[in-house]
Amino acid sequence: MAEDPVIQEQDSIEDLSKALAEEKSKTDSYLASLQRSEATSETLKKRVEQEKHESLSWSNAELIKSILPVLDDMEHAFSMIDPSVKGSTWIEGFKIIQRKLAGRAEGTRLHRDRVCRSTLRSQPARGHCA
Repeated sequence: MAEDPVIQEQDSIEDLSKALAEEKSKTDSYLASLQRSEATSETLKKRVEQEKHESLSWSNAELIKSILPVLDDMEHAFSMIDPSVKGSTWIEGFKIIQRKLAGRAEGTRLHRDRVCRSTLRSQPARGHCA
């Protein structure tokens, strides 16, 4: 006996509804997975950028730290120059180099720390840096 066409149609609609619900569930799952992947990617990008910035800061600090003793030595050497050669061009050339190096170090935390230590050595009663 043949089934009633209305019943067949209802069964077909139910099957289609179930299939649609399954596909919607899959779509929701894919969307959630995609959103998690995007969030992970953004977090990774931010972390890489932060690490890059930190690495650059450390590199700059190490460079400044290596220049500061040279500046100290140059200051000491200039304070001991024989007056007979004080105005010579090569001395002036070294002073230009010293000023350029000092200018590169100016404003860095390491430079401020160096100035602070120097100030404390020359004025121990003060006891702190501003």
